[in-house]
Amino acid sequence: MERFADPTILETMSLGEKLLDSALVMLLGIGVTFLVLIFLMFSIGLLRLLFQGKTKAEEPARPKQPVAAPAKVVPVPAGDDELMAVITAALAASQEDVIAVIAAAVAAMETPGRRLKIQSIRRVSEPMPIWAQDGLMKNMTRM
Repeated sequence: MERFADPTILETMSLGEKLLDSALVMLLGIGVTFLVLIFLMFSIGLLRLLFQGKTKAEEPARPKQPVAAPAKVVPVPAGDDELMAVITAALAASQEDVIAVIAAAVAAMETPGRRLKIQSIRRVSEPMPIWAQDGLMKNMTRM
């Protein structure tokens, strides 16, 4: 590194020496960068452990509730108001009734040539803001 302090020495160096010294400087820079990144990774992990409290492994596992077999659903054409009434009623009912009502609402939305499939049903932990409800309603309306 001391060789680079004097610019006149650079003029006397051969191309091979310049390339070798450049490679050493590059490897030194990459090494320092990775050491700092590894230090940051461990410090962020330590902060996560300190401030998060318990990890996911420590949380008690919830027993899964059995899902009732889907009932035979007869598609009934429904307007937007009827669909909202069905979904609102589903939210107030028990879990098995919720699944049946949501399946009925999805069946009511089906059109010929287009099939819908319910892949999962889960409760939302917090109520949705009004802008999210509006977006949901716009996505649920038929095109």
